[in-house]
Amino acid sequence: MPQQLFHTERVDVVYDRREHLEELARRLGIAPPGPGAPPDLGALALRLDDMLAEITRVLQRRPPPGVRLRLRLLPDALAVRREHDALTGRGARTPAPRGWLPAFYEPRRRTLYLSVADARVGILAHELTHFVISESPGGRPSEAFQESLARYLEERYLSGRSFEFRP
Repeated sequence: MPQQLFHTERVDVVYDRREHLEELARRLGIAPPGPGAPPDLGALALRLDDMLAEITRVLQRRPPPGVRLRLRLLPDALAVRREHDALTGRGARTPAPRGWLPAFYEPRRRTLYLSVADARVGILAHELTHFVISESPGGRPSEAFQESLARYLEERYLSGRSFEFRP
């Protein structure tokens, strides 16, 4: 199945099946779970762009104009793990680390890989934070500090303290 694109102001969403895009919208609270009317994809675009705006405001860091995020939707955490292993050079001889991998940000490709089955607003906020930090001008903080900031933004969204997300 050929890849399809969905564009927002700052994000290029790449997906294989429209159901994945619609499920992401449901998981971000744009439509009720389960069958029914398809989610408003315009609202999904606004949610993604608003999350990026909120994160840049909180971190006081902003990627330069024209720098876009590529969001690659994959069906599940196993597909995300396979993509991660392929990008990091893990082959049949190198065992992959065990564990759940719902998402990761790859800065060389400016791509966030996300499991649709595991998508949650906190996970998305966490990985968007990595994008904002990696692509913003200025010094790049240590990996440990980046991870602390990403966890902070993840918790901010989960707790409802972010003005952009209300469950």
